[in-house]
Amino acid sequence: MGSGYSQLSSQHLTKEQLQRVEQKFKRLSGGDGQASIEDILLLPELAGNPLVPRMFELLDDDGDGFLTLQEFIKAIEWFGTIKTADDMYRLAFTLYDLDADGCISAQELFSMLQQLLGKGVGDQQLERVVQATMLQYDTDGDWRLDFREFVALMNRVDLYSKFTFTVC
Repeated sequence: MGSGYSQLSSQHLTKEQLQRVEQKFKRLSGGDGQASIEDILLLPELAGNPLVPRMFELLDDDGDGFLTLQEFIKAIEWFGTIKTADDMYRLAFTLYDLDADGCISAQELFSMLQQLLGKGVGDQQLERVVQATMLQYDTDGDWRLDFREFVALMNRVDLYSKFTFTVC
């Protein structure tokens, strides 16, 4: 394998899987050792998924706008640890909790819905959706969704299809 292989580490991937991931990453990054979000969106599994920019942001440890091979491996491992519905809910919660404070505010929900729905839905309509969502699922009335409240909301959504990712 390439010179970077001996430095790779993973708690969840075998040596053979690491080799396949490295090969895929080299093709994806054009061999320069960095993958942009545009490169990542070329993966058929992720093309058109509106959550990719947020996932990319969480995985780009140094915030330089690129994923290194080790950051890409971290992504593969992250998705590889999703085994249960609870794992999917925790990943989704992390994506929605933009400020990582342990709750999803109405503004965070609004921002994520904007990303998910794009320009097809106006801000006023989104505000009504957020307000209705908070009224229905924010059971303690603090205008923020904790993990339990978020799970109740997400039970209506097919999370599995949004968080499945095959590389190897």
